[in-house]
Amino acid sequence: MFFSCKITNSVIRHLHSQGQDLDPIIEAIDVPKEFLEDPSYWLDAAKIETFLREVDLSFTEGTQSIITKIGHLCPTLKSWGVLDSVLRMMKEPQDMFSQPQRFLSYFISPAPPICDISRKDDSVSFTIPLTPEEFPFT
Repeated sequence: MFFSCKITNSVIRHLHSQGQDLDPIIEAIDVPKEFLEDPSYWLDAAKIETFLREVDLSFTEGTQSIITKIGHLCPTLKSWGVLDSVLRMMKEPQDMFSQPQRFLSYFISPAPPICDISRKDDSVSFTIPLTPEEFPFT
């Protein structure tokens, strides 16, 4: 399984904007920085988990994980490459989730199957066969 470097690029952009130095973490996981900053690049899921774990250990302060904080900031980071442009063209947030498997395919390869889809006026929920124990940071 592979995860998109849209994830790592989001982390790098945010932490660089905060003046943080990620070079020791990047060197430790042995992946070229150019790959981690390329939203069109894919890496083995375990490598991205390792990167996220190290970032979490190094930069989380208090009770909210820095990874969670960055995840919530993604709409403003402009770190997803072409996907940012596609999402800006959507009129309603619900449009993004009308095809959850397609949306997840921008971040997970191969795209996991979607189960138990529930659509309401203000939300969409579903399950995927990935557990928080497998990928706690992603």
